[in-house]
Amino acid sequence: RGGRSFCEQVADLLRISSLSIAPEDPVLIYNLACVRAREGKTKEALNFLKKAFTLQPNLTATASKDSDLVSLYELPEFKALLERQYIASAPAEVVDVFGELTEINLLQTNE
Repeated sequence: RGGRSFCEQVADLLRISSLSIAPEDPVLIYNLACVRAREGKTKEALNFLKKAFTLQPNLTATASKDSDLVSLYELPEFKALLERQYIASAPAEVVDVFGELTEINLLQTNE
């Protein structure tokens, strides 16, 4: 029989129930994103990631290597979410360099 195991279903229910107790726990929210990504629920996964990254920006480093999120890696929305978080959490000097590189890339693309 396909689908999720009973243990996976119970774990998911516990995570969701935990949100009512700790709605601002970034690790819990991140783990829910991982579950949703593994289930193929891309939109839900991205929404959970966005909230988790807002609460704890350093989770982007984890997300970029997390095998639970592999189904999201090639999605433009996932790449844009990571990029926004990297820029938001980067020192101003790095953002300036990134901005210049983006402008160069845009110029090359439009030529």
